[in-house]
Amino acid sequence: MSLGLHDESKKLGSALNAHSVVPIQLGPTGPQVPLANAGHNQHRSRNVRRVWPVAPNLGIGTTAPTTALTIAVPTGKTPISTFAGAGGQWQLGQNVGPSSNDDTFGLYSYTKGGTAIWTATTAGNVGIGIINPGQTLSVYGSNTNGFMEGIYNTGGGTTSDGLAISAGSNSTAGAVMVYLIRPDGTAIGSITQNSATTVAYNTTSDRRIKENIADSASGLDLLAKIKVRDYNYIADPDKQTQQGFIAQELYDIYPQAVTVGGEDPKTRPWQVDYGKLTPLLVKSVQDLQSENDQLKARADKAEADSKAKDDAITQLKAESAQLKGFLCGQFPNAPMCQP
Repeated sequence: MSLGLHDESKKLGSALNAHSVVPIQLGPTGPQVPLANAGHNQHRSRNVRRVWPVAPNLGIGTTAPTTALTIAVPTGKTPISTFAGAGGQWQLGQNVGPSSNDDTFGLYSYTKGGTAIWTATTAGNVGIGIINPGQTLSVYGSNTNGFMEGIYNTGGGTTSDGLAISAGSNSTAGAVMVYLIRPDGTAIGSITQNSATTVAYNTTSDRRIKENIADSASGLDLLAKIKVRDYNYIADPDKQTQQGFIAQELYDIYPQAVTVGGEDPKTRPWQVDYGKLTPLLVKSVQDLQSENDQLKARADKAEADSKAKDDAITQLKAESAQLKGFLCGQFPNAPMCQP
């Protein structure tokens, strides 16, 4: 559809002057689109119908427009508009692309091999990249080299916040605040509400999706090799001292806690997932407990042995006293019986 002045303006100049409006031209070639307006003048030239509205309402596909521009498309019919050019074809309206749902309205592109740019439904759902969105906002796409979506607040201030999510219950646990899913539909993590005032950061750890389960051999010996460093960040104007790990150093000892970065430390820095060290810490504490139990057992045994020796000495002393009493009764003048 194109808008423009009548190409025979000289011939129709008097009509334009009489109504003081700009004419609307629909398709100099191709099928005619019915136009209606409460009170209008028309002029036909070849296969073009041009309309100069007199009343304020203009209708396309209806003879009773109720607004400044009313476009009526019969149920099940094609979209309102199709825009075609050298780069491809775009559709705007109901039933765009492969959709057959009269409850959707959107923009569809054949340029990219069939892509729903955006759609909106009568249920209040909006979709980007999807014909029939099932949620209030559904965003679909495929990007093999970068992020799909981005939220950027470039204010650079202490209150230049990012994303706010309001969900869950005011009093109980259970709601999923963020759900992380692979493209094949497999859940790999989530952020869930675990009380009225806290959340849990979860990584999938289901026995049913694991195999080759065995007690870990890595513990205190491995933990002792990890270097804990004091440092400050170069970009920190306050040069505040931090305590933690150096990703490259930790990678040589415990690589499963490290995400390897790229060439540019500003855009692809090496990163550490401190939570991944939790199993190693737990195993190290278990190793310490085991060693403590062994030491305690040896100490208890040594104490028991010492007590046994003390008891034996006490018994010998008692028996020696009895023997002395007996002998002194028999030999009162013996040296051992003298005071």
